[in-house]
Amino acid sequence: LPIVVIAAVLVVSVLLCTLVSRYLESGEDELEKLGVPKTYSSNVLAHGKIDAYLELKEKLHEEYAKDEEDDAAWMGVLPPQAKDALKFRLLQRAIGGMAALQKISADSGGFRKLFAKGVVTRTFWESIAEVEQELSQELTAVRREASCVEPRQDPQGIINEAYHWVLRCGAQLPPG
Repeated sequence: LPIVVIAAVLVVSVLLCTLVSRYLESGEDELEKLGVPKTYSSNVLAHGKIDAYLELKEKLHEEYAKDEEDDAAWMGVLPPQAKDALKFRLLQRAIGGMAALQKISADSGGFRKLFAKGVVTRTFWESIAEVEQELSQELTAVRREASCVEPRQDPQGIINEAYHWVLRCGAQLPPG
């Protein structure tokens, strides 16, 4: 009788180990079936607003500074109407960045807990860090552009303005 019990326990243990091993090997696929993606979406960035700013900047460069090198000094001396249009597009870009920062900040707290419990994978967790890095680079680019458009102003001002917009209005971008 004890040998039968030991054999049964051994068989159950082997079956259990096999099931756990198969689950761990296919864990990411199983999580995807439950709606958990393999990576955090980088779609939080407002790529449309970034592109709209860059297109307007290129158009203004062609119109007002065609002979200038790619030096950004030309942006600081644009006519008022053109400069205002560029500043507006840059503000939209900054608001998109700050809205993305707010979303990823809210998401990362919850995902940190899920990662600690093994619910989301290391790949997913690391993808959040990658998106945060991409967002940091975007906000740095916005500051750099702001310092070219208004060289006498603190470039952090547009980030602060975008932050307050997001607090008041959420992720809703101003039209335009």
